[in-house]
Amino acid sequence: MKKLFFFALALCIVPNLHAQLNRGQWLVGGSAGFSTSSYNAGNVSSKATNFQLSPGIGYFVFDKLAIGLRAAVNYSYDVEKFGIPSNNFDTKRSGLGLTPYVRYYFLPKTNKINILADVSYSDVNTKITTVVSDLPNSSVTNNEHAFTFAAGPAFFINRHIALEITASYEIAKYGTLSQNIFLINAGFQIHL
Repeated sequence: MKKLFFFALALCIVPNLHAQLNRGQWLVGGSAGFSTSSYNAGNVSSKATNFQLSPGIGYFVFDKLAIGLRAAVNYSYDVEKFGIPSNNFDTKRSGLGLTPYVRYYFLPKTNKINILADVSYSDVNTKITTVVSDLPNSSVTNNEHAFTFAAGPAFFINRHIALEITASYEIAKYGTLSQNIFLINAGFQIHL
């Protein structure tokens, strides 16, 4: 047991680090995002909380180029108030879906810090429940489709684990509505 502990410790602090970005390697990990927002414009105010989780798996089909699949899990809660006396609109949105992706690492495989670009398409089944003051609840389920372009650094803690911070731009469509979203995400990837 003692030998195993020191072996694991040595793997974490070896100075000659390099990532496994080779053809045939696996990529397991994910990211999480959380945001809150609010605005107040006269008699109208809004507060929103958003959470998203994206675990995934990928495979390097070529050196530095991986394809994979992520699960898309998201939840948001919005409260809007209109007028005096205020009418409240509470909206809960929860979604679950799959996201195929393609990812490329630009710098040499032996770098401790690498730059990645990630392109994905998501198809998420979303349930939206709205509660309006003094009215019955209403629920609707629809599919949300989005293209996401992400890029950022991957910091290799050791040759198997990377911390990634990405900025992403998402073009989403919800039924007849469309939305452009800018996000910052952080996550870990394990290179096997």
